[in-house]
Amino acid sequence: MAIKQRPAEGPPPLQMVPDNGDTPTARTSEIPTPAAAKQHASNPKLDARLDAYMKADPKMTEYFANLVQQSPDRAVRKLMLNEMNKHDQNMQYVSKVMPQVKEWLSQQTPEVQQRIQERIQNVPPVHQEVALVREAKAVKMRMDFAPKPRQAMAASV
Repeated sequence: MAIKQRPAEGPPPLQMVPDNGDTPTARTSEIPTPAAAKQHASNPKLDARLDAYMKADPKMTEYFANLVQQSPDRAVRKLMLNEMNKHDQNMQYVSKVMPQVKEWLSQQTPEVQQRIQERIQNVPPVHQEVALVREAKAVKMRMDFAPKPRQAMAASV
């Protein structure tokens, strides 16, 4: 894989970006591209399935196309409603397993607890409990399936 070389013109221009609205700080960054020029990732298999689904129910496809054109705010609310419902399902699961996760965490070393907290610290607060459960499960799985050191067998002579 080839590494892209930066043009010989010099570093990208400095932009003044406010830091929490207080005082401006200089950061080195590229000038953002317009939204129309951004390319979104595409999965051909998923696109084919979605196209077939949309063709199978053209009235629903037309409904959503009109919704986006005529009422973009309502379309955003519809998408966010779906996300909120997913979040509610996740929170039902979290409320069931959180006591076990907290018990398991309390039995772990401070290093393990700190590592998990560091992994979830940048997660938005509304998603932190879900992230805590997922990260604790992942760490536990790695610990359970980590290769165990073999004990040396005594030589029988």
